[in-house]
Amino acid sequence: MQQLGLFLEQSIFLVFNQLKGSRVEEGNENLLEDGGKKMPIKRILFKRIELLMLNKYGRRS
Repeated sequence: MQQLGLFLEQSIFLVFNQLKGSRVEEGNENLLEDGGKKMPIKRILFKRIELLMLNKYGRRS
């Protein structure tokens, strides 16, 4: 559980750091680039949490 908390904290900081340094197109304020694709911030966080769960438990929820 502590590892999950640390991972979430790092992911949130990563997103905020990307937000600070990124230029967003008008109307797309909630999009960030992740792996070359523009995605909503919530989707990026969900994807990172899902990867952690896959690594920890070996299955999708």
